[in-house]
Amino acid sequence: MAIALKKVWYWYVICLGFAPFLELIHIGQINIITLFGIFMLFFWMSTFPFLSAIGLGLAVITKVSPVLFFLYLFVHRRYSILVLATIFIVCITYLSALRYGFLPVLEYPSVFQWLTVQFPMGANSQSLVSKLAAIGNTIRSNDIITGLH
Repeated sequence: MAIALKKVWYWYVICLGFAPFLELIHIGQINIITLFGIFMLFFWMSTFPFLSAIGLGLAVITKVSPVLFFLYLFVHRRYSILVLATIFIVCITYLSALRYGFLPVLEYPSVFQWLTVQFPMGANSQSLVSKLAAIGNTIRSNDIITGLH
């Protein structure tokens, strides 16, 4: 059952004025942009494949992990979205290369490879590997204290 926009327009104002959303934008956390791109991918997949592809492209250029949705689209034979998303990503990359030069684009593979082996262990580490390593260190510390190592 669809709710008319006239009845719920204020929901959008409340959501966009919601303090956690504004804090994410303020501190430069771009997960909200990536999530919006994924939302666009699924919301318009059947009705507007072009917008769906732009959403996937937006998600991929802000984070790397949404590239896994290419496999999902391939399995579900949504080839037009795959092609359009790829074209969008290439065009955005080309525009950024025109603005900032091609050196960052050429250095990206080596920087990305370097990032895959970086696991910061700070107080606010959010990667899965860092969390598991922290749990492992806690278990090891407890074993040493109790003499179970």
